[in-house]
Amino acid sequence: MNDKNDKLGQLAERIEAELSELEKVTGRIREGWERFRRTGDDFYTDSTALNMHGFYSGTERVFQLIARTVDGSVPQGANWHRMLLEARISTGRMLSMSLIPVHTPNWMPAETTSPIPQARGQ
Repeated sequence: MNDKNDKLGQLAERIEAELSELEKVTGRIREGWERFRRTGDDFYTDSTALNMHGFYSGTERVFQLIARTVDGSVPQGANWHRMLLEARISTGRMLSMSLIPVHTPNWMPAETTSPIPQARGQ
């Protein structure tokens, strides 16, 4: 049981570090967008888009960390990005670590995730 707690503790630390970086990226997105609104300079839209991609990538890294630690693996194949997202947003999904089954709550509301496929061009 201690091994499980160690793994979850390490996961929490890594997620906290990623979330700290995501907060910085969010600040850069807001600043870039505000500067674009003030100046109309396309340079700032490019910056905002790049940082939005960084935010998406950072969120995906968090999901991969969770999948590796809780599910035991990251989805594979052509649609692995979509499967990773769907696994994180499914309500009431039973996940199993080799130690014990874990029930994860729906911690990512549907209204948060509904625009994601459109943003990905799907």
